[in-house]
Amino acid sequence: MKIQKILVFAAFLFFVSISAQQTKAKLNGKEVHNVSFTLVTKQNLEQTLKNKEAAFIINAIHNGFDTKSFEEKYGVRIKVENCVVMPTISEKENNRILANYFTEKFGEIWKKEIPVLPMSL
Repeated sequence: MKIQKILVFAAFLFFVSISAQQTKAKLNGKEVHNVSFTLVTKQNLEQTLKNKEAAFIINAIHNGFDTKSFEEKYGVRIKVENCVVMPTISEKENNRILANYFTEKFGEIWKKEIPVLPMSL
């Protein structure tokens, strides 16, 4: 019984430590995570794309899939977050705004070229 409690506690600490390993992002000038990209809103979309600060946020285990060719072709980063952490509302909205923009500009082809489609799409 005591060993089970220790194992449960160790698992809890493991997941907490994993979820804390995020990168800083900016939303309206305020840092909200640990990476160098800006969460996209309808108000900052054009400027964020122009400055190459936009990123699709993907919650997945990164198994070595290539993001560089997509990032270079479309001028948007792909930020892979821990699969244990659920995307926030602002991250989901970020992905939806970018997806709508890309679909309007490029049609559906970009969805076939992105290595992993973000969860919220």
